[in-house]
Amino acid sequence: MDMSHRASFGAALLLFSNVVSAGEILVSRLGSPFATVMAPGGQGSRDINVIRDGKKPATLSGVGRELAQLQYDTWDGTTPASKEWIGYQFASLQSFTRVVFQEGRHFPDGGFFDPPKSLVVQVRSAGGGWERAPGTWNPRYTGLLTGKAAISFETFTWIIDPPMLGDAIRIYGTPGGSADFISCAELEVYALSTAERPDVTMIEMADGSRFLGSFAAKELIVRTRSSAPSRSPWSGSRRWSSDRRRRPAARAMERENARRTRWRLER
Repeated sequence: MDMSHRASFGAALLLFSNVVSAGEILVSRLGSPFATVMAPGGQGSRDINVIRDGKKPATLSGVGRELAQLQYDTWDGTTPASKEWIGYQFASLQSFTRVVFQEGRHFPDGGFFDPPKSLVVQVRSAGGGWERAPGTWNPRYTGLLTGKAAISFETFTWIIDPPMLGDAIRIYGTPGGSADFISCAELEVYALSTAERPDVTMIEMADGSRFLGSFAAKELIVRTRSSAPSRSPWSGSRRWSSDRRRRPAARAMERENARRTRWRLER
């Protein structure tokens, strides 16, 4: 849902976003899951939504088929694969902060990433390109073996610091085993409650008030707290120009502020 509001402000056009105080939220259920293989033929679940059902099996030692239906894997026969991935795409930009990956079952012919260091988190920018997200796995991802044992359903966390803006996120790497496939029991993705644009700058009005915004296509895009009157300190839910109760002097000051702000941004 688009929670933004447009308001005429003198000669400028302001776009306010309903903003709550920044905090991390789970966004996995807001996106659409996708993977290299969307029609698997292995022992795992055929429904990719199993990676966000909240069920997290306890770790198991050894390789086998136990609890395979509680995870999703990309086994599709003998088709070779050099890279595999699984993740989520979103209808709007997200400011991603963290990925929690619970690997699925380890099988005799795959179900893990190998070499382990190939497994990374990638974020897709609005322009469509994939980039590695800053961070590392904690604990360190070791592929098939943890120590000298094959452990299934282990959990690994990747902290994205600083947060990264994009419309899709995935874990990506080289599939392991003779059948070249990966497994995933649960994939949690977290993001800031408000996606901040990377081009946001501090704007100072003529009256000394300040807010964060971005000027593009003759629109001033306000992304965080502003000096605009609102129902709460973090909401742009009231339009400036719609308040007919303002005094003429106040409206004149607003027009002058808009003119000076536009001049500063266009320089």
